[in-house]
Amino acid sequence: MGTVQIVRQFSASGTGYSLQSSEATTVSVDQLIPFQKTIAAAASNVQYIFPIDFSQLQFVWIKGENAMTIKTNSSGSPTDTITLVAGVAKVWKTGDASGNPFTADVTLAGGLFVTSTLGGLLEIYIGYDETP
Repeated sequence: MGTVQIVRQFSASGTGYSLQSSEATTVSVDQLIPFQKTIAAAASNVQYIFPIDFSQLQFVWIKGENAMTIKTNSSGSPTDTITLVAGVAKVWKTGDASGNPFTADVTLAGGLFVTSTLGGLLEIYIGYDETP
């Protein structure tokens, strides 16, 4: 068993004010699965095998070096379509009010389909609770 720490920060400033705040949250995971791939420029629905068991998700981190679109299980009729802004991570942990970017399993036969004009590094980290 291990832990993942998520730190979220906020800062703002202007004439007469300066604000800063941060929050740290720890998530317990039994297993942390990394996916790191360099996506080629002009990639269009390139398939990668990366199965995900939705029922055991505790933590998700997805970040693209450049803008990317990820489709799950099918390029034509995907289960999920995840749009990434360059350099901005999508982070979810169990109990978050914000939605998990995955709504169902990513199957071994389906996988991830990635599209990106500029390409670049795609990072996905999945934290699991392996309790049946």
